Amino acid sequence: MQLKKQNKITTTLTAATCTLLGINAADTVAEEGDWDFDSAILYYSEVDRVSAIEPVITAKRDFGDEKSLNLKLVIDVLTGASANGATPSDQPQTFTRPSGKGSYTESADETPLDDTFKDTRVAFSTQWDQPLNSDYKTSLGANFSTEYDYLSLSLNGSLTRDFNR
Repeated sequence: MQLKKQNKITTTLTAATCTLLGINAADTVAEEGDWDFDSAILYYSEVDRVSAIEPVITAKRDFGDEKSLNLKLVIDVLTGASANGATPSDQPQTFTRPSGKGSYTESADETPLDDTFKDTRVAFSTQWDQPLNSDYKTSLGANFSTEYDYLSLSLNGSLTRDFNR
């Protein structure tokens, strides 16, 4: 009963926090040359399992003449026990942790969980949009994402043509 009450309080506080972070108090549209900021936060948790928290911050600046810059920063933090994919057995099971860094033994009839799971991802993206003339628009961007064992870099671009006005 105590656990259900705690989960309900946690869920309510999380929803309230996300609502407050997502509200634009003035509900106004950014003027040319102004920065427009948005933020959000995701929180997820399973009892005796993985927990995740993910704040997101976005910024956009309108330079006029349909030119704009978009920036986005995301940080994911994951911790807790994570299922390793094995099924419960009628005998104890021993597993090696990733990269051979230790091992753990799971009791009989228990779902195998690695309780040392922890990861942090930082991602940043940027996008520049602008018209080339009255019919063509271009968009150029870059993305960066890193974790302790992973790095992703990318570039993107597009050219669009408007038809029928």
